[in-house]
Amino acid sequence: MSSVTIAESFDRPLPPIPCIQHSGNAHISGPSTSNAEAPSFAFSVPFNTWDQYADQVLRRSSLSGHALASYETTRQLRLEADVADAAAVHLINPIDMAISSYRPGSVISLNQHTVGTARTDKCWLFNGSEEVPFAVLDYKRPGIIREKEFAKAFVLPQHTGTYSRRVTQMRRRCFVGNSETLLKQAVNYSDQYQTKYVALFDWQCLLLLVLEQREGFNGGL
Repeated sequence: MSSVTIAESFDRPLPPIPCIQHSGNAHISGPSTSNAEAPSFAFSVPFNTWDQYADQVLRRSSLSGHALASYETTRQLRLEADVADAAAVHLINPIDMAISSYRPGSVISLNQHTVGTARTDKCWLFNGSEEVPFAVLDYKRPGIIREKEFAKAFVLPQHTGTYSRRVTQMRRRCFVGNSETLLKQAVNYSDQYQTKYVALFDWQCLLLLVLEQREGFNGGL
């Protein structure tokens, strides 16, 4: 039995499950994704920005009374389904336990949830007279999220003006390769679910995207 509590698990890495790296390209599954435009560039959000919000939730004593599931050594991650199955135990369960503790009865989470022509692997909604999505998550094969591609698109806030002019004049964007395709997917989810919070996860990398400037299928600068 695991001796790690739900609260403690947020300070620990995910289990070192063996991953078979996927060297192929992310694909565009439909016209709405094809029509979406990735943001021109991105700002890196410091860890402590997320951490200060998490502290409000994770300090609750109820999360120390539940243990994290034990690591299963039979696992190997090859496909999106493998990532989704492992994430349900080691990532989603702690997250949903924390949400339930902080906002009991007010949030529901759904799998394979469809809105319009988009279907995301995981969706969180406010539970009321109308179910309103506020965050979505999509799983990827291990290796599909390539950190170096995303790192090249990060811009310091003080350089925003320079990059904005360059993008406008040269019609150039910083996201290329898989990162551009994944961002097009994220913009499509953001538009159809009407939320700025989109996450992509391939077990080795978790991207937390805040699409503040999206307008329709345009991801913004």
